[in-house]
Amino acid sequence: EAITDSLKFLLTPKFHGYHIYLHNFSKFDSAFILNSLLQLGKLEPVLRDGKIIFLDFHFTVDSQPFKLVFNDSLLILPSSLRKLCDSFN
Repeated sequence: EAITDSLKFLLTPKFHGYHIYLHNFSKFDSAFILNSLLQLGKLEPVLRDGKIIFLDFHFTVDSQPFKLVFNDSLLILPSSLRKLCDSFN
């Protein structure tokens, strides 16, 4: 329920086109949010080697279409969060 409530916060025109980065999304985070996303809109995943690189999420508000993009930052920047913090100071 907490995940669905958090996602609903993002389902406003204000966040249309935003990219949301989740580290290790394709293996860990997606397991927690995919079912909630399916209940709230339409999913269009882009896969590489069976892993979700990014996921276009389409939803409507007052019959107007909007989109969020969920990205797997680990597939984009393949390093631990600690190493990334050190790399980017």
